[in-house]
Amino acid sequence: VAAHAVDGSTLALAADLDPDHLAAATVAVTARTFQLGPLARLAPALLLGVRGVLDADLQLRGLDPRTARASGSLRITGAQVPLADIVGNLRDATVALGFGADGARLTVAGAVESGQVEVVATAQLTGLLPDRAQLDVTVHDLTLITTTAPRFDAALHVELTRAGPQWQAVGRLHDAVVE
Repeated sequence: VAAHAVDGSTLALAADLDPDHLAAATVAVTARTFQLGPLARLAPALLLGVRGVLDADLQLRGLDPRTARASGSLRITGAQVPLADIVGNLRDATVALGFGADGARLTVAGAVESGQVEVVATAQLTGLLPDRAQLDVTVHDLTLITTTAPRFDAALHVELTRAGPQWQAVGRLHDAVVE
């Protein structure tokens, strides 16, 4: 499947799949300056309002999440994503996701109403399933949309480990200020 817009942007999805050999299946997603807004209109209502420009070069080998391997990266610039009524929208954001031999890394940086948010998440993977993960979220001058409109700064660090079917999470909130 391939899409070409009049502005020269492209989006392509290629898959090679034999139902008898799922471990050998391959999927590739490539995009160059592809606008997500028009595509989001076709998605569930939850994704209405999503915008941004997608550049991607992602590959997937195998379809069993325990043994499949992902590689490559995607980047969305100028992203806008509705979060929650009390928070507002993430806007003017850059979202980057990358897969390598050691796992996956997601970064998000952008504005939320009058404030800023930064997110960094990393995960060690077995196949596509995480074994360990870390999440760091930092907010500056984030104002909740309420009658009291509290404003806060904070940093949260969370470490996640999996032991069998269960996860353990340890979080630390620091440098928190609420005005």
